[in-house]
Amino acid sequence: GVSSLSPSCYHRIWGLDFHLDRLQKSCEVLQTDECIESWMVRAHDAREKSKEIVNALIDSYVEQIDEGSDGFLMIALLWTPLRVQGNSDTTAEMKIQGHAAEIQIPSKPAAINVTIALEDGKEFILPRRYDQRPASKLSGWCGRRRPIEAIFRTQGMGEVFLTREGISTDGTKTVIDILEGLTSNIFVIMDDGTLRSAPDGVVLGGYVRSLILSGLAEMCGLKLDLRAPTLSDLKMGRWKGAFITSSIRLVVPVKSIFSVSPGQGDIVELWTSEAQEVHSSILEKLLSLSEEEFPKLHDMKAC
Repeated sequence: GVSSLSPSCYHRIWGLDFHLDRLQKSCEVLQTDECIESWMVRAHDAREKSKEIVNALIDSYVEQIDEGSDGFLMIALLWTPLRVQGNSDTTAEMKIQGHAAEIQIPSKPAAINVTIALEDGKEFILPRRYDQRPASKLSGWCGRRRPIEAIFRTQGMGEVFLTREGISTDGTKTVIDILEGLTSNIFVIMDDGTLRSAPDGVVLGGYVRSLILSGLAEMCGLKLDLRAPTLSDLKMGRWKGAFITSSIRLVVPVKSIFSVSPGQGDIVELWTSEAQEVHSSILEKLLSLSEEEFPKLHDMKAC
């Protein structure tokens, strides 16, 4: 199936339509030719059912949340496509499930250390997202990524950066592109002042990423460059700062980046940030934007 996470608070709900759009598009890529027409007819019903579930989850918590609470409610939706064989044809149905849990999102998140997942090019081959419908949030990725977590998410590491082999801008050499985290999007502040992130189509575009691309970066005086940051630029000192984004953690600065030798466990520091303050302006704008544009609790339901 496909899944999506949407955090809400007593006075915020984050990108419900964005998440429903992504769920719908992700389900479309899973449909067979014989089912796609019936699925398109049922997509509206799936969205409405999801909103009913969100409303019910909010109702179940609303009396427990104090007006001054800083807690967030993380709402998870899972759509599982089903094929139903009729007398004359096969149609698409959808099983929809929802879950909610209270979480804390710090206003000043601590910087994290990360590792970079690199293959050895021979016997050691990693699960890949970029060539497996990367724009779709498939629930199967939770299981497929476990070998990466076991090897690279060593003690004290807050995320793992995924990579692919690419071609340099001038087309003359092979480079290692840094694409995304296991559960996050990546942004890098380059030495020329640009904010670089991998292009759409090779990563899963998250909601916070979409806000940064659609205006938050410009509001913070940053020029976007939608090309994947590279390992060679990191080693040459062109990375000045980096942060990750996700629905759960919002905006988190990266302190240091390490490489790990598969099978040996050797950890080598590759880079340490020089510009951790940039993420703060992004986060500040993000939270102020939500205060202004997201409704109060009694108006917060999906509609």
